[in-house]
Amino acid sequence: MTLSMQAPAHRLERLRSWMDAEDVDCSVVLGPDHVNHLCGYWRYFGGASALVITRDGERTLVVMRDEVPIAAATAQAEDVIGYGERGFGINLDPEADLVAAVAKHPAVAGARPAQRWPKPATAAA
Repeated sequence: MTLSMQAPAHRLERLRSWMDAEDVDCSVVLGPDHVNHLCGYWRYFGGASALVITRDGERTLVVMRDEVPIAAATAQAEDVIGYGERGFGINLDPEADLVAAVAKHPAVAGARPAQRWPKPATAAA
């Protein structure tokens, strides 16, 4: 007996389909689990990270500046940018630097403001 089942769409394709359906310009995911899920980047001693995904599926990984070389070599992302200062000094609020770097990304900076979500149901005429 052979089971024939179509494989589900890749997680990135599912995200892109949702973005198209909801008219979303870009998505930003934060945290190691979400970043790993969508671009395969994870480090045990890594700093805070984010991933920007545009509607066409282009991924930009945002990591601490000193992680850029290893992230560029191992992540499944089209671009890798760094934030913060060189060296792993004491920064008590690295998330603020991460958010600032993400906000400068052209897809995020040029995105339309979010609409109310979920979209309200349209009334029958």
